[in-house]
Amino acid sequence: MIKSTIDKIAKAIDDLELIQELYDATGYSSKKIRERKKIIADNGFSLDLSTVQVHEKFFSTLMRGLSMMTSLHKVEWTIKSGTPRSYDYLIELKEGNIDYWYIRYVDRITSDEERKKALTAIYGEFAKLKLDGKIKVSCATPSYEDYDYFVTIPPYQLNTNASIIHFDSELERFADETFLETALPLKENIPVKDFCNLTESLIL
Repeated sequence: MIKSTIDKIAKAIDDLELIQELYDATGYSSKKIRERKKIIADNGFSLDLSTVQVHEKFFSTLMRGLSMMTSLHKVEWTIKSGTPRSYDYLIELKEGNIDYWYIRYVDRITSDEERKKALTAIYGEFAKLKLDGKIKVSCATPSYEDYDYFVTIPPYQLNTNASIIHFDSELERFADETFLETALPLKENIPVKDFCNLTESLIL
């Protein structure tokens, strides 16, 4: 049964649990889709997108989320450095919970040793910026495997907010964000789901 048919059936059901069971049973729930994509990614296959295409989708999703933040929450932002083809972006914000947001996009990595080196380099490059104010540094990846590994290495030495973001390249949204322990008390961190929700696709 194709998804459009499942969607029509779901609209006629007035029971959230039954709707969830319907999507689970037919393989169209977000959990089932994630499980399938993880199997594909863990076996080293791309999801029919080149690295360049995924990177471009990441940048457009980031821009959409920032634009939604401005229109919904009146938070103004400026890209201080970075272009659509860059891998790192420094965003300055006004009237927000933070003054700067440093984001590094990372393509899929194939070994834990390389993942650890990548994170060390990212945090080191961020530290060299010597920014003042409330700051957040994030590492974003389209790989489930990399995301699961990155969240296990907190940058304890950083006096800032730090997070790992999973970018869903198929749905073109930030699917999840995990904050890490740093020298800054965790209670001062920004609510986890705020920005992810702003990149959700609009359902008309």
